[in-house]
Amino acid sequence: HAIAHRFGEFYHVPHGLAIAAALLPVLEASRPNIDDRLCLLAKKSGVSDSADGMLQAIKDLLLRLDIDVRKIRFCEDDLFEIARKAGEEAKLVGYPKYFTDGEVRELVQRIFA
Repeated sequence: HAIAHRFGEFYHVPHGLAIAAALLPVLEASRPNIDDRLCLLAKKSGVSDSADGMLQAIKDLLLRLDIDVRKIRFCEDDLFEIARKAGEEAKLVGYPKYFTDGEVRELVQRIFA
């Protein structure tokens, strides 16, 4: 969510698009800290009985919805500031896994790769 807020701040994209762009890379990078919750979500939603199945269901949904992160005009020059600001926000909220600024930079680069 903190990364998505930065996409809105820097690139003025709709929040839903920003969330969709960041969702899978952040979930994948948060494993194994969240596998138990992903598994529970998969079971309760009826899509699978595993964390991997839940992630696949999310990937499939994003494809069906034709979510295209290329709509976000990412500028490499913004990378360090996006990471710094996202890190500051994340410290206030308390996510299941804390990411360093370097890890956030890697996530953002992965989103736009």
